[in-house]
Amino acid sequence: MNTHQRTVAHLDTITQLVAQAHDADAVMRAVDLACAELIGHQLFTIMVVHHQTMEVERLYSNMPDSYPVAGRKRKRATWWGEHVVERGEAFLGTGAADLEKAFADHVLIKSLGLGCVLNMPLVLRGKTCGTMNLLHAGDHYHHAHVPLARVLAHAMMPIFLTPISDS
Repeated sequence: MNTHQRTVAHLDTITQLVAQAHDADAVMRAVDLACAELIGHQLFTIMVVHHQTMEVERLYSNMPDSYPVAGRKRKRATWWGEHVVERGEAFLGTGAADLEKAFADHVLIKSLGLGCVLNMPLVLRGKTCGTMNLLHAGDHYHHAHVPLARVLAHAMMPIFLTPISDS
């Protein structure tokens, strides 16, 4: 199967899971698998944005020992919060300086052998309702990864429609 066929197969699986609307975890696992195969990652998390408190809350993590589900991070008055949450722009961070600028937990990130990040905001009607976060070793991510990451992230948008009204 070529890359195009694998991409379509993953998107079809995600779409079918979203249509069933029974298990948000199954949707997030399917997006995790698609991103792992098509983009690559070592750490993969999905966060919901709570606008009233300007916090992000982890809904999914492939490394729950280091990054547990339900963990929250305050993003008010941070560069990352302005860039990703307020403006709805993807963040591509490569190297220690980018990680230190964006994340208070940069020491933990580095201790896991991670050196780059791709944060993809999930934006609906101009409002960021969540983020999909991929981290990898070295200098793995490039601007060419952003369009596919955006498509995969937004394929799971329906699971955010209920939380967006509560945030």
